[in-house]
Amino acid sequence: SGDRATVEAQHGRYYLAYLADRGRRLGRQEPKEASSEIQAELDNVRLAWQWAVAQGCLWEIEQATYAWWQYCQFQGLEFEGRQSFAVAVEGVRWQLAQRSTDEVDGLLGQRLLAKLLALHANYLFAQGCDEEMAAQAREAMALGAANGGVEGEIFGTFVLGRALQELGQKRAAREMWQQTLQLVRVYQPQYPENELLHEAHWMAHNWLRGSALHFGDYTDSRTYMVQVLQICQQLGKRWGELYCLAALAGIDFYLYDFAAAETGFGAALDLARILSYRRVEMVAQDG
Repeated sequence: SGDRATVEAQHGRYYLAYLADRGRRLGRQEPKEASSEIQAELDNVRLAWQWAVAQGCLWEIEQATYAWWQYCQFQGLEFEGRQSFAVAVEGVRWQLAQRSTDEVDGLLGQRLLAKLLALHANYLFAQGCDEEMAAQAREAMALGAANGGVEGEIFGTFVLGRALQELGQKRAAREMWQQTLQLVRVYQPQYPENELLHEAHWMAHNWLRGSALHFGDYTDSRTYMVQVLQICQQLGKRWGELYCLAALAGIDFYLYDFAAAETGFGAALDLARILSYRRVEMVAQDG
């Protein structure tokens, strides 16, 4: 039994590091290539995640969280992503409640819990769990703000906006996305390599684009979308760029600029084929 535990720990740490090493490539220039590498070891990665959650290995979960979220996003694994983050949230809660941690471990656990809550809450969008989504987002914001967990605070603020929108509070939702951008401007200079902050940056702009559309302001909506595209192109976020190209083409269509819409849908279609992202390829072809 001792040997088994040792091997499980070695296996878990190796494959979570393997996953984490591909996080930046998933989020930026090589989502297709990095995703294929993870796919080849997916059973091992799943076992490693389960091991870390069961054993309360906070650092190992922390380092792999962004990459696992990005992989599930790119592969369209909505159910698995939601379930795995739900289990991680409960696992970290249990560890923080049951064991006596030193100050460093306790702080890491609180920050990790804030981030996991924000990401899990994001998965609850369109699941009919709007109140739960809002509650988890608020908890992530509070935990993050209290313990220096900027990822949980910022992404939780973004997700709360999505929840409020689903609850019919459109103006309050817009305020949350504006607040997300304010927090990004404060924290991003301190954490320039933090990929989750970059995700919150472009995603908040994108949802402000949708908010402008809701209020009938097509000009502001297009301005937000151009800003999102610039952010993604500057960072080399290919998946974000793809989404932006398709959305911007859609706005041009509604503005009756059919030539620009055709060019935009064509660019989105080309990039979707490069990335093998069929969902946006379908949207671009339809456009």
